[in-house]
Amino acid sequence: MSEPIDFGEHRLLFDTPAGIYPVGEAALALARVIEIQPGSCVLDLGTGCGLFALIAVRLGARRVVATDVDARVLGCARKNAALNEIAGIEFRLGSLFDPVLDETFDVVIANPPQTPAQIPIRPDKDGGEDGCRWLLPLIEEAHAFLNPGGLLYLLTNSLADPGRVDRILHEQYHADPILEIRRHFDRAEYEGYAPGLFDHLRRLKAEGRAEFDEDGPTAVFAIHGWRCRLRAGPGGIGAAGR
Repeated sequence: MSEPIDFGEHRLLFDTPAGIYPVGEAALALARVIEIQPGSCVLDLGTGCGLFALIAVRLGARRVVATDVDARVLGCARKNAALNEIAGIEFRLGSLFDPVLDETFDVVIANPPQTPAQIPIRPDKDGGEDGCRWLLPLIEEAHAFLNPGGLLYLLTNSLADPGRVDRILHEQYHADPILEIRRHFDRAEYEGYAPGLFDHLRRLKAEGRAEFDEDGPTAVFAIHGWRCRLRAGPGGIGAAGR
């Protein structure tokens, strides 16, 4: 059954089958604050069910490219585009920026997997041992795919080495926080991804590589949304650095 989601004057329908991550609270919050100028060229990196790609079209983007590493997930995004009678999105299979080499965009939007896990877990959650497997390469490479004045919209969370991520993000970009969401979880949820995962999170916290608060049986971490502009010159890399 399709789920309607309102974005101001726009309404989109999403039909997300079992096994594909649906529209989450943080992604939805980011989608409601991204700014797309009419005529922009937009990259939705790791599109999932197609949320950011579809809203970019509704906001007037001239060209939208949506990528994902999972062909089944791309199929879901294509179906959601058709469900909303949206045509023209370029769907491409591949990891990070591999599907768009030698192309540049006015806006890049990304919400990469960031759950720390010492063993492989479901791909839409797996951020590697410290949660940064995809996040840090994305931050460090995105500037090469942005046009002058381009924007990177990004979600990060406090389980994925937030001190290191924030430092690199601010070295590379003028990074402005645009939203914060508190996400509650418990041991059962995280042990559902992999046995021992909650204790792994505790070890990362003890090492200063994860931040979350525990209150009895539950815990809470922070999800942050960022609007990032290129930082040119010393201490950063502009679009000409590619």
